[in-house]
Amino acid sequence: MKKQAFAVFAAYRISEFKPFGYFVVQQDKVKGIIEKPPKNKLPSNLANMAIHLFANFSELANSLKEELPKNDENDDLYERAVSKLCQKFDILYEEYNGRWEILKYPWHVLGVADYFLSKIGKNISDKAYIDKSAKIDGAVVIEDEVKIMEFSIIKGPAVIKKGTIIGTAFGVAIIGMLTNGLILLNLSFYWQLAVKGFVILAAVWLAKERNE
Repeated sequence: MKKQAFAVFAAYRISEFKPFGYFVVQQDKVKGIIEKPPKNKLPSNLANMAIHLFANFSELANSLKEELPKNDENDDLYERAVSKLCQKFDILYEEYNGRWEILKYPWHVLGVADYFLSKIGKNISDKAYIDKSAKIDGAVVIEDEVKIMEFSIIKGPAVIKKGTIIGTAFGVAIIGMLTNGLILLNLSFYWQLAVKGFVILAAVWLAKERNE
């Protein structure tokens, strides 16, 4: 471990304030962690990435047990336990300068997925059907037997798996307009079903003929 320290923490030097935990530092040592401090009271511009490597985990476990009875509504039990260790042992930090995505809440998955999808490039299978009116922009992977129907718009990054059909919203709109027209003609419910069934079968047949 770095310089035989008790622990090494990953740090990210920020240029714009965000509600993270921040390190209290003295030279190259971490002296504590303050969870979500106010913007005007940042102890440093080194954000805690929550990647911590300990030489002795039992010390951390004991510190957590000591802080557990004191726990309150603040979400900082771990930070308090670690801050106590920072006063007893030499804990160093190592800066990370690459891309950092937060993964705490479900919606953060979107940012992580966007990062990985941005690396895939553009790859469209020769066995996929794409209507001439459809628009595909950016890094998009389209696998075999995919059907991109009329006026569809796909903006990458995206992966469309084998056999997927894109463009059903347009079909739903057509069926909706057809239903309104049949109601205005005072056709019975059963005749409405028959007409809509015929239209759907005709659409499937036309799509099949177009692909062949």
